[in-house]
Formats: sequence, C-alpha cells, structure tokens
Amino acid sequence: IDTYAFQNCTRLTEIAIPNSVETIGKKAFAYCAGISSLTFGSSLNSIGDYAFEGCSFITTLNIPASVKQINTHAFYNCRALTSVVIGDDSEPAELTAIYDGAFRNCSALTSAVIGNSVSELNGGVFRDCPALASVTLGKNITIIGRYCFQNAKALTAIVLGDKIETLESSCFEGCGALASVNLPASLKVIEASA
Repeated sequence: IDTYAFQNCTRLTEIAIPNSVETIGKKAFAYCAGISSLTFGSSLNSIGDYAFEGCSFITTLNIPASVKQINTHAFYNCRALTSVVIGDDSEPAELTAIYDGAFRNCSALTSAVIGNSVSELNGGVFRDCPALASVTLGKNITIIGRYCFQNAKALTAIVLGDKIETLESSCFEGCGALASVNLPASLKVIEASA
C-alpha cells in the first residue's frame, strides 16, 4: 500500500489488510479518524512512518510476528488505543526494531505485550502514554531506547529479559509510579537519567 494512499479518508471505519500485502507505506492511513477496526494480514512485514497517525478510534491492535519493522510514529496520536500485542513467542526474533515514537501519545493505552519476536525498542516508542500500566517485554529485547517509556506515569513495574544489554538515557524518566525494575546480569550500559 503506497504512501498517502488513503490519508484523510475520514469515513473509513474498518480496514482488513489482506495476506497479499507486505508493506504499508508512509502516512497510508494517516488521519483516517473514523477507523475503529484494524486487522493485519499474515504477510505484512513493514508498517511505514506515520502510517496510522491520528486514527483516533482504533482501540486494540494485534501486530503479527511477520512484521519486521514498525517505523517512526506509525501509530502516533491513536488516542483511543487501549491495548497492543506485538509479535509472538516465535524464535528467533524477527522484528528488528520498533522505531522512534511508534506509539507515542497514545493517551488511553493501558497495556502493551511485546512478544519474543521483538529485539529492539528504539527511542520514545511509548513516550507520553500516561495510562500505560502494564508492559510485558519479550525475552529477546536487547535495547530499550531513549525516552522509550518517558511519562508512562501509571507504570508500576517492569521485568527486563535476560538478553537486555542497554537502557538508554531517560528511558523511564517521568515514570513516577515505577516501584520495581529487575536488572539482569546481561545488562552492560545504563545511560544518564535512565
């Protein structure tokens, strides 16, 4: 699906991406504010920059393990989104990265499950998600990028897998309710203000 393909189609309410689609381009569905149902096909491997930005009625997402990249701000400002499941428990990790701000400013997001198929959380992935209270991280994540969970004010605990190596700067800054974090032996770098 090419860049800007359905941008600003505000009357779209339901999208079912067929199994034949491998890529969703930049801003392909940006500002389709009426979308409340979104399903992805099993062949999808890339979700482009700002692809679903401002889709303010999507409430749940289940992103298949076939996806290798969730690009910058892919679901930015999806303000009704309450839960997201990314990948699954497949081995080895297929999803090379969830890029900067992919779920930034999803203000209703309360739960995120990141499967073992994910290896990197880059900067600001869940930044400014104040309701985010429950995060399950897959065991293959090696890096949590800067500002990743910044201002996730409802987050009380985080369990890091035994492959984590780096916590970048400010990754948990502003998480005032955070009371429990384990630090596994694999951890090599904790940057300033992490």
